[in-house]
Amino acid sequence: LSITLEATDHNQFLKLQRKFFGRLKTLLNSGLSSARATELARVWSTGACVHIQRALPTTSSWAEEVDAGVIDFLQELVGESMTPLQQRLVFLKTAEGGLNFGSAKARASAAWIGAWEGGLAHVAQQIGIHIINEEQLRALIGEGIVPVD
Repeated sequence: LSITLEATDHNQFLKLQRKFFGRLKTLLNSGLSSARATELARVWSTGACVHIQRALPTTSSWAEEVDAGVIDFLQELVGESMTPLQQRLVFLKTAEGGLNFGSAKARASAAWIGAWEGGLAHVAQQIGIHIINEEQLRALIGEGIVPVD
């Protein structure tokens, strides 16, 4: 494996994920245990894409591709296709009966909001991008200008 796996955009990340899982498959064929490969895949899924999600706005379809890559790797590992229910269990917390893998789709909004709170708002203000505050947003919602689902 390599610590230099870095991506600077959405598509590059998907390529790196395929490369990472490909390296895990090579290691499996060379004697790495399935348990260790599963743990490495779990660690990857819980942290690798967060950097992209915090740096760039992501789409739901991109996050679904990331999650599908995790599912594909696990299906190859166990040698069987997973049902939709089994796929959902992959991303469910262990305490809830799941395998505790990270879901890019489930954490997309939280990652972006975390980045905003962690510094993007300040950067936007510094470069002159107008940002409305919470009071202004509430006024727009109250006036029906901003729809609320």
